Amino acid sequence: KEIPAGQSQQQESEFLFQTILEEVRRRDPKEICMDLTQGFRHHSMLMFLVGLLQGLSGMKLNLYYSMIKCQEEKSKIQHFECVDLVSFLEIGYMSLILQLFPTSFNIPSFIQLQHKEFNNVKSELGKVAQAILENNLDTAVAAAESAAQQVDTFLKSQQGQFLQAQASGTVQLLQELRQLQKQTKAQKMLQFGRMFLQRHYFLNAATFLHEGLLKLIREITDFDALCLRKDVKVASLEYKASQTIKM
Repeated sequence: KEIPAGQSQQQESEFLFQTILEEVRRRDPKEICMDLTQGFRHHSMLMFLVGLLQGLSGMKLNLYYSMIKCQEEKSKIQHFECVDLVSFLEIGYMSLILQLFPTSFNIPSFIQLQHKEFNNVKSELGKVAQAILENNLDTAVAAAESAAQQVDTFLKSQQGQFLQAQASGTVQLLQELRQLQKQTKAQKMLQFGRMFLQRHYFLNAATFLHEGLLKLIREITDFDALCLRKDVKVASLEYKASQTIKM
């Protein structure tokens, strides 16, 4: 369907966006192709608009921009170069994932990525996030090892180099989780409690801090041994009392 140019008038621009939304919702397509050739600068916003709809409905998105590369005046032959814009859109999605993960342990489920490397990173971070939110310490620590390697490989790639600044929080969190492998059970619980507290997951924080403190007391005082000695002492007193009654 043809859409207006949206060159100047606000009403025309609003109609432009409304048309895109209505057509996508009405047709519910599995694949979208948009021709942005000769579009004005603000037309690039359509890419993100439809990209969001893509993620929400799971449709496949193809976006290409065709540019005149050169023109030979004598023969009047024009050469065009097509640029795939999906990769640029997915870089924006990856930036969102890398910034949300360390601040909330959250991986947006509505984002569907076509790029293999992007999907691998999202998948590995998703495993870590799921384990953390399920309060599964050992699984989270083990998943962090694999995720850290995947993120490191991604950041060295051509696309990943653009996201090194956004990924700093994710890299730091994964490093903290990997370091927990060498700590005791009590230390792991207390560290997880601190992580949850910093991100305002107060119920999770209270659970881990409480269990971590109890575990730490047991490790320091050998609480189980003290309980055993107390039981022996009680049994000894009961035995002496029973012998006294017999006499």
